[in-house]
Amino acid sequence: AKHQEEVKSAAAKHQAEVKSAAAKHQAEVAELQKQLNAARAEVAKLKNTPPPEPEVPPFSVLDLLSETSGMARDAVNYALDQTDMDDRLHAMVTEKVQKAQDVAFEVTAKVLAANYTELLHGSGATEAYKLNIAPHVETLTQAVQPHVDKHVTPAMEKAMDMAAPMLASARESYATATATLHKDYLPLLHEKKEQVIAHAAHGPTYLQKAREAVKSGVDPVFKFLAAVSPRRRWFLPQNPVDRVLFLGMLVVLLYYFVRISYTMMGFMLKLVLTLMRFASPFITVPWRIVTGVLSWWLWLGTCFYCCGMCRSKRKVDALKKQSSNSKSNGNESKDAATLAQVQSLLENAKKENKLPAAAKQLGVLAKSGKTLSNPKDLEGKIITKEILKKALTKYKEVDVKKLDL
Repeated sequence: AKHQEEVKSAAAKHQAEVKSAAAKHQAEVAELQKQLNAARAEVAKLKNTPPPEPEVPPFSVLDLLSETSGMARDAVNYALDQTDMDDRLHAMVTEKVQKAQDVAFEVTAKVLAANYTELLHGSGATEAYKLNIAPHVETLTQAVQPHVDKHVTPAMEKAMDMAAPMLASARESYATATATLHKDYLPLLHEKKEQVIAHAAHGPTYLQKAREAVKSGVDPVFKFLAAVSPRRRWFLPQNPVDRVLFLGMLVVLLYYFVRISYTMMGFMLKLVLTLMRFASPFITVPWRIVTGVLSWWLWLGTCFYCCGMCRSKRKVDALKKQSSNSKSNGNESKDAATLAQVQSLLENAKKENKLPAAAKQLGVLAKSGKTLSNPKDLEGKIITKEILKKALTKYKEVDVKKLDL
């Protein structure tokens, strides 16, 4: 009994330990399962999270053009820095310009400093002028002065007296026009100027509206491109002007791509046809050898086509061809009515007001190949479709399409 109690006590103790270990392991499993679920959720979240955008600015056509022009300027400056040609050219041009300025200044100073009265009458005149020219000028002036005082001066005074009323009228007209201008037109001009200034002040607003309209027009395209390739959406331009230029560039590239692809397809097709033309003997010759061997084998295996089944189709085709040739030869052997005869026949029918019925009947005869029974001069002759079409072109009242020639 004591031993049984010890056994029971040990079993109960062992069972308690097992339960405790099982509960501990279950707690660890639950914790691991919780961590696994958290890890799975984190993985799913990372899959759905888009990758971070790289530290690269979006594509810009304007920036590309600006950088290209800057590179061109840098290349020119670098080329000039390698030589002293620009310095020599600048020094030469500067020297020439400075000399020209000095010469112009010197000439201007001499012209302004000259005293022309003294040159003519004073000490500045030369001795040759004083001895030879000055006496004649003085004599001529004294001879002309009485005529000037007698005729020219009164005429000038009379002209001034006659022009005085016109000058007064002109002054009055000028005053009236000035008053009208200040009263009627200048306020209107000032008002229009204010309106222009007001519209110019709204220029940034209009520009912003235009940018918004362009943006709303191209946004769906770039949203679609971003949805198609989310990993490359950072490359797409953001400025509306850049987006429009980008779409234009894509259209041009697509046009040239299609054109080049079409040219390449034509070249490849020609190349394939050429290769097939050169390779056809290597295909047709073995095929003919194989079919020839099979034909001979069938010919020998069927006792030289004793049943006749293998040749029946060829005979039927030959008979059909022979019958069609005989029919065509029979029609060619018959005389065909001429264009003049058919036109005469149609003219007679037109006089009797039977042109449509006659044309219809002649169309039936032309399609069937039967001969004419009347009139007597056309009896036994046939009418071809070509002759009938040419004859009917003269008559607008007949619809040739309905005849189905």
